[in-house]
Amino acid sequence: ELVDRGGRLSLVAVRRMRWGTQVLSERPVLLVEADPDIYLRAADADQRLAEMAEALGDPWRLASYVAFKQLHERKQKEFLALWSEGIESSDPLAAHIHEQNRLGADLFVKDRPEFGKLIYWTHFVLVAAIFGRFGV
Repeated sequence: ELVDRGGRLSLVAVRRMRWGTQVLSERPVLLVEADPDIYLRAADADQRLAEMAEALGDPWRLASYVAFKQLHERKQKEFLALWSEGIESSDPLAAHIHEQNRLGADLFVKDRPEFGKLIYWTHFVLVAAIFGRFGV
């Protein structure tokens, strides 16, 4: 609680706290279940997602993207903002992860054009890069 102490404002705890008591907590922007089938084989999921995951050989990245698409548009923007402008020039690891994901996606779409329009690949690459770099 904010208390005025003779013209000086200070914060005062309104409940007893011990050392190590969590004062603030932040929920993750995106929490992805460990089992990718929860997203890829859900009753309302496009049946081609499971086929695409098998062709990709990486159902976890695709499940992360599907979980991302289930967020409200505002939360999607908040999540994508984790990949701040200029990060690739200031963080070589981030640049490498993004480039590898982009190249992999480009090659996959070239080999499997039937999946080219199933998802928005630019966001797929960013989501994969964010999870690869930050593990959020």
